[in-house]
Amino acid sequence: DSQWIAACGPPGGGRMVVTPRLIRHFCMMWTPALAAESMSRILSSVLGGWLGVVRPALQEFAEPIVKATVDMFFTIQQDLLPTPVKCHYTFNLRDPAKMLQGILMVNVKLALNSKEDLINLFLHETCRQFRDRLIDDTDREWFNKELSAKLNKEMPKASDPDKFRDIIFGDFLDRGERPYQSVDSEATCIGIFQEWLDDYNTTNPTKMNIVFFRDCVYHVARATRTVRQPRGNMLLVGVSGVGRKCVARIAAHMADYQCYSIEITRTYGPNEFKEDIKAMMLGVAKSGGKGMMFLFSDTQIVKESFLEDVNNILNTGEVPNLFAPDELEQVIGLMRPIAKQHGKETKDGIWQYFVQVIRENLHIILAFSPIGDGFRGRCRQFPSIINCATIDWYSSWPPDALMAVAERYYGAAPKELALESLIPQLSKISQFMHSTSRDAAERFFDSLRRRTYMTPTSYLELIGLFTDLVGKKRGELMTKLNRYTIGSKTLGETKVIVDDLKVKLTAMQPSIEKAKKDTAELIVKVNADKIVANEKSEACAVDAKAASEASAEATAISEDCQRDLDEALPEYYAAIKSLDALDKKDIQEVKSFAKPPPLVEVVLSAVCLLLGAKETWDDAKKQMNDSKFLDNLKNYDKDALACNAKLTAKMQKYLKRDDFVPEKVKAVSNAAMSLCMWVRAMDIYGRVSREIEPKKMKLKGAEEAKDAANEKLAIKKAELQIVLDNVAALEAQLEGAQRKAEQLERDAEDCVVKLNRAEKLLAGLGNESVRWNAASSVLEKNLKFVIGNIVLAGGFIAYTGAFTSEFRKDLVSQWLKTAVDLGLETDPGWRVDDVLVDPAEVRSWNINSLPSDDLSVENGIMVTRGRRWPLMIDPQGQANRWVRKMGKERDINVTKLSDPIYLRKLEAGIRNGSAVLIENVEEVLDPAIEPVLTKAIFKRGGQMLLRLGTEDVPYDENFAFYITTKMANPHYLPEVCIKVTIINFTVTLLGLEDQLVAEVVASERPDLAQMRQELVVQIAADKKTQDDLEQLILKLLADAEGDVLKDDSLNDTLDMSKKTGNECQERMKVADKAMAEIDDVREKLRPVATRASILYFVVADLAKIDPMYQYSLEFFVSLFQKRLRDAEASEDIDKRIMILVDDFTRFIYLNICRGLFEDHKLLFSFLITAQILRNDVHSKFLNKTPMTLTEWLFFLRAQEAGKGVLEEGDPAMPAPFWVEKGAWAKLDVLVRLAEVNGQTSFQGLLEDIARGGAWEKFCTSDSMASEAFPPAWANKLTAFQKMLIVKCMRENFLNLVARNVVQDELGQLFIESPPFNLESCFNDSEAITPLIFVLSAGADPTEYLLQLAAEKGYGERLHFISLGQGQGPKAEALIKLGWDTGDWVCLQNCHLAASWMGKLEQIQESQDPKKINEEYRLWLTSMPSPLFPVPVLQNGIKITNEPPKGLRANLGRTFQDISEDIYEACPQKPGEYKKLLFGLSFFHAVILERRKFGPIGWNIPYEWMDSDFQVSREQVRMYLVAQPEIPWTTLQYIIAEVNY
Repeated sequence: DSQWIAACGPPGGGRMVVTPRLIRHFCMMWTPALAAESMSRILSSVLGGWLGVVRPALQEFAEPIVKATVDMFFTIQQDLLPTPVKCHYTFNLRDPAKMLQGILMVNVKLALNSKEDLINLFLHETCRQFRDRLIDDTDREWFNKELSAKLNKEMPKASDPDKFRDIIFGDFLDRGERPYQSVDSEATCIGIFQEWLDDYNTTNPTKMNIVFFRDCVYHVARATRTVRQPRGNMLLVGVSGVGRKCVARIAAHMADYQCYSIEITRTYGPNEFKEDIKAMMLGVAKSGGKGMMFLFSDTQIVKESFLEDVNNILNTGEVPNLFAPDELEQVIGLMRPIAKQHGKETKDGIWQYFVQVIRENLHIILAFSPIGDGFRGRCRQFPSIINCATIDWYSSWPPDALMAVAERYYGAAPKELALESLIPQLSKISQFMHSTSRDAAERFFDSLRRRTYMTPTSYLELIGLFTDLVGKKRGELMTKLNRYTIGSKTLGETKVIVDDLKVKLTAMQPSIEKAKKDTAELIVKVNADKIVANEKSEACAVDAKAASEASAEATAISEDCQRDLDEALPEYYAAIKSLDALDKKDIQEVKSFAKPPPLVEVVLSAVCLLLGAKETWDDAKKQMNDSKFLDNLKNYDKDALACNAKLTAKMQKYLKRDDFVPEKVKAVSNAAMSLCMWVRAMDIYGRVSREIEPKKMKLKGAEEAKDAANEKLAIKKAELQIVLDNVAALEAQLEGAQRKAEQLERDAEDCVVKLNRAEKLLAGLGNESVRWNAASSVLEKNLKFVIGNIVLAGGFIAYTGAFTSEFRKDLVSQWLKTAVDLGLETDPGWRVDDVLVDPAEVRSWNINSLPSDDLSVENGIMVTRGRRWPLMIDPQGQANRWVRKMGKERDINVTKLSDPIYLRKLEAGIRNGSAVLIENVEEVLDPAIEPVLTKAIFKRGGQMLLRLGTEDVPYDENFAFYITTKMANPHYLPEVCIKVTIINFTVTLLGLEDQLVAEVVASERPDLAQMRQELVVQIAADKKTQDDLEQLILKLLADAEGDVLKDDSLNDTLDMSKKTGNECQERMKVADKAMAEIDDVREKLRPVATRASILYFVVADLAKIDPMYQYSLEFFVSLFQKRLRDAEASEDIDKRIMILVDDFTRFIYLNICRGLFEDHKLLFSFLITAQILRNDVHSKFLNKTPMTLTEWLFFLRAQEAGKGVLEEGDPAMPAPFWVEKGAWAKLDVLVRLAEVNGQTSFQGLLEDIARGGAWEKFCTSDSMASEAFPPAWANKLTAFQKMLIVKCMRENFLNLVARNVVQDELGQLFIESPPFNLESCFNDSEAITPLIFVLSAGADPTEYLLQLAAEKGYGERLHFISLGQGQGPKAEALIKLGWDTGDWVCLQNCHLAASWMGKLEQIQESQDPKKINEEYRLWLTSMPSPLFPVPVLQNGIKITNEPPKGLRANLGRTFQDISEDIYEACPQKPGEYKKLLFGLSFFHAVILERRKFGPIGWNIPYEWMDSDFQVSREQVRMYLVAQPEIPWTTLQYIIAEVNY
């Protein structure tokens, strides 16, 4: 019940013809292209109908506009045809429909009010839909003029290309209603776009730094126009780095759409991509149909099936079988409420509504690069990416864009760099560097067929490098200059100090002598005064003793009196304390008694007695009324009472009463008790005072005696003090004099010490001052040149990495001249290594295996100073070795993209801050490492992180990343170029020569080689030590605050430094002398290395002819070492050199020829000859005339070599009648080129040929190649110069004459094909070396291999497997079996198992020689294929086995393969068998030889093989043995009809 309906486009434009075997099953219906009338009807109906509704006044213009549109559409289809470069120049009805859709978006009120508005709108939309895809200004101008002409034809004077070229319409002028309207100027756009950009950067974690130059403004406007449309999809075509993704993201932000992009991981595949598509579709559905942008770039195409899905969404809005049944139900449930509002209720209806929503609101923006075959192939395979998307072609940034970007970035540089005044010059030089590099990249491809790209990212890298480097370099130069300046200044000041110290020391001597004399006199005087002082002191001591005794006596009496007083005083103090406790209230209480108690009256009478009042109550009350009553009691004169015996006696009448005690009185009155206590205390005090009165008298006498003694003592002491003061003054004077004398002596000593230090300092550094001044001058010059030098250095790193040395020099010379012209001070002798690197660092690189030639040093600078990670083109493995050795200190981890755990190793490196080297990459890098390449580092919680795959990895700033490839000429697309610094590490002739000289010396003089190796390390270490010591001394001088002579630290350091420096100098003198002797030996042996180096480059160039001709430098060096060991020995060094030169040339020729096809063997030997002759030094060493560059260029380009050098025109001398005009013109160019370049070799040649005679006979001879040259020129010209004349006159003889050149220069051996010898190949191999048969039509090496296996006893141990689908695992198992058992394994037809070749490479690289049986061999057979793994080819022995060229050679080869046993295999009919064998051999040779004549020989290139001959030979023998007569008819039929 199935029915098939198929659809296809017509063949052409990349679409293949469908086979009739398929078409015959279908009923064909051809749908012709839409006719102009039909298209006009459709478009005018839409446009006219719409205008009739919104602007009836403009409806009349619908028809002419549509007519112009249709006319233009068919003109475009006819004239703008797709080509490989313009594969997207395909147009269909969708394009005018999209143009109309754009017109219908306009806001009628604001932007459609007149005929001019309508015309401008039409022109704008037409340009957007058609012109934006055009790739260059030529096509765009053609379009503008054609469109203007078509419109003016329908509506006279309606348009002018100059007026509509830059029209902009957009919906971004008003953020509210978003009306689609005309924009008046670019400036308006820039202001609005900048606001949106600021808004984007505020709301998004990832910031964008966009400069809205002219082109950028138009691209943003186009993007915003497209994404606002339903089904608005875009294809942005431009090289990586031009800003496609930035424009897309800002357009999405302006439309308020989410911008979705996929994240590529190691395991990302079709399933993950489909999940992402589902997520986007559901996101659109859940948002109710709100737009979403899917930004998808060609770098994210892990599988081409991704584009199949995108193609389907663009075309139909869905991906077949995307949703599983349960997910489909979920979608239907999600969409049902919304679909119901639009009248869709059935399941199918809801699904179709979902598809429609997706198609209209999921805006797919494709960012593709036009470089390479990928874009062309994808346009052909997935036509919807062109048909269903609006195309915007991004051209390279024009000069104004480059200037705008540079001004913006330089203007944003840190203020401390002080670049404000230099921004115009820096912007201009940056723009010039970018433009010239872009031009150089084109020349690079034209000259060497090597591709490299200069993208805007390179330009930003230049600016970034400059701003990074200029501050560092300026600071570094300033620090060094300050140190040198301070050092020189300090030395100058020290010289002045030395002179001052000498004068000061001389002036000090009299002062020191006088001080000594004054001190001696003072000592005598002080001693005399001390004697007088001692006498006085003794007298004082006697008086002091007497005074002391008198004082002791007085003190004893005083203490006795005090003891008596101590008896009375406590009671006195208790009474006073009791009085203190009384206040006015208490006294008032006593006074208030009208009739006081008797005891109170007694107490108060006693008080009145003591106070001298009457002893009555009234008087007592009077006393108490006195406000100072209590104070009078407290201050009562106790001592007076003690002397008044009468008063004391009167008191006794009260005191003797039994009741006159405080305890009893207290019972009556507290106040009376206190007064009672006071009376009693006064009595006790008086009694005690009277008792001690005699003692007081005695105390008074003792104190008077003491005072007299003290007074006498004081007088004596005063006299003594005067003497002592005098002595002290003299002693102080003496001390001052002594101090002064000591200070003078110290100053003198200090002068002497400082003088010694200064003289020592000057002795140690005196000569340095001149050198330091010179160094300061250099640094001052460098500081002056720092801006110009660094901008050139930035350009050098950003742009020149992929170029060869010649291109680098050419670019630098252009940049240097322009920098000077722009007023940027730049070093006239600018070199990148002088600007960016220290000689000590370069020496350490050289020790770690980096060659010392300029190119390698420049490459080292790019690796270490560049901001992007380096990708090194390293076919010889030099960069790999250097990086490995340099990385040992950082625990470098070496891995490959084929390693299943390489991402884990990379993650560990990022986390731990170690180095990672990924080697042997191909032209496409794994998208999983893109975050590492782009350094997509972000901060979270103060920690630096990098997202690798699905994990955020902590980023250590010490992490270093290196990538190398063994491909000699890889084509890295701009997508790769923008992420890495591509550096060409291909070995140079000079660099390789130096390496090979070391090998020669190591073989011929191993003692010198070892010594040189040690000396290089020692000299580098000593130079570093000297540099470090100088910097240390300068630092100490700079850090010494004030007086550098204040202590010995500087001199101690200087002594140590000088000692170390002297040791270094002594070692270096010895080392330099030894190195000079070693270098003499090296130079003597250099011709051997030169020849080997020449041969290597010839061998390396063979890869350009055939992808199978790959040889690694390690393989070549191993051959070189082998011949150094095995070549004939000789004591005569000159003879030994010639032996090595000839032996290695012969050996390489034979070794390489066995892997070359016959057609290429003469080419190989000719290239060896030519390159030897092109090397001036080596040619002269061999006593040969060097080939000039002029001769070589003429050989390559003939007359083209004269373009740009010679004036064009006919030859001055007319051609003889027997010479063709073309040949004479070539000869004229050759002669004139030689004259221009100062060569006299061809002088008079034209005149001599014009005379005819011998020249006419020679040039018209059919055996010209073997004829002798006319006698006058036979010895005058070299063999190559003769060849150039033959090239001019009879180019068809060129191959034959090339053989003559090779024979003359190298010998007969080099024009003969070496015989096929499989055994010698086997003998040269090892267990880990694969032997590779490079097959050709008709070649089958199986017989030879079986024969060799039988001879070596491996007949049963040789395993064959023919590669193809599913054979890979079997082959791997066989190889591993061979490793263990030592069996041989032969993998046939490797070219048919391209997908397994990567695995073969892994197997070969994982070989461990210690674990592999020495007898094991791997044999591979393959047709030439670019997919064969390069590392396997480079390290394998290649063997070609093809039928020899020519009947004679073919017969010779056939009989060489026939052993004696086979030749004598028919004893029954030996004569007949041998004749038939020869006839069969001749027949086989003839039919093989006919093949070289193409269709003239055989209509079809039949692939006859040796096996056909071997089968036929065996049949001849068999029939001759079996039958009595020769069965002619049978043999003829079987051999001719069946076998052949």
